[in-house]
Amino acid sequence: MINFKQFLTEKLHHDAAEDFSHHEKISQRLGSNPGGIFKNPKTGEKHYIKFYNNADQAKSEVAASHVYHHLGVDTLHPKLVKHGDKLGVATKWSDEVSRVSPNYHKWSEKNKDQLAKHFVAGVATKNWDAIGLEHDNILKHKNGKLINGDLGGSFKFRAQGGHKDFGHDIAEHKSLRNPEYPAGQAFGHHVLSHEHIKKAVHGVHVDEDHIKKIFKESGLPDHEEHAHAVIARLHKMKEHYK
Repeated sequence: MINFKQFLTEKLHHDAAEDFSHHEKISQRLGSNPGGIFKNPKTGEKHYIKFYNNADQAKSEVAASHVYHHLGVDTLHPKLVKHGDKLGVATKWSDEVSRVSPNYHKWSEKNKDQLAKHFVAGVATKNWDAIGLEHDNILKHKNGKLINGDLGGSFKFRAQGGHKDFGHDIAEHKSLRNPEYPAGQAFGHHVLSHEHIKKAVHGVHVDEDHIKKIFKESGLPDHEEHAHAVIARLHKMKEHYK
C-alpha cells in the first residue's frame, strides 16, 4: 500500500512533468513498451514517448540518464512528461543519430574507448539492456559520439518492467562481457581489453554528493538506497580494474 508521503512525491513529479497532452501521436510504438512518435502541432517538433506500467520505471530511466552523463556517456536526454493522465518518458526525435554496426571488433580505438565508458555506466546502473537485443540501444551521433538511446532497463527494472535486485555487487562486470549475449558481443574480451576498461573506470570522478542529488531529485521512493549502490559499484570497479 502506498503511504501518504510517497503519494505526495509521486503527485509532485506528475505535476512537475512537462505537459505533452497536446502532442499528436503519429506512429506506433517502436519498442516493447507502449508509446510512439508524438508531434507538437504548433512547432512540428517530434518526440518519442514511452509509457511504463510503473511510474517508477520512468523516473528510473531519467535518473539513469543523469548517472550516465556524470560518467561521461551521452544519452538522448529523456525527461518526464505527461500526456493526459499518463506519466511517460520523452526523448527528442533526431535524424542526426543512427544505429551502429555490430562489428565491434573492427571499431577504431577511439570508438572502443567510448564503448568502454558505456560498459562502466552499464555496470554502475545494472543496465542489462545496455546494448539491446537487436544491438539497437547504442546509437551514433553524426558528430561521432556514441549515445545510449534506451535506459529503461536500469537499476531495479528489467527493460520490459520486470523486477531485479539492485545491490552493491558488480556481477555485471562479468555477465555484460559474456559473448553469448548481445552485450557481451560488444563489451567482451575480443573487443574491449582490460586496459580499455581500466582507462574508462579511472577516468571517472565519483562525485558522491552529485550522485546522491540525482537520486534525491528523481522521485524514487528508495533514492538513498539507489545512490549508495551506484557509489559502491563505482568504487568496486576502480578496485577491480587496476
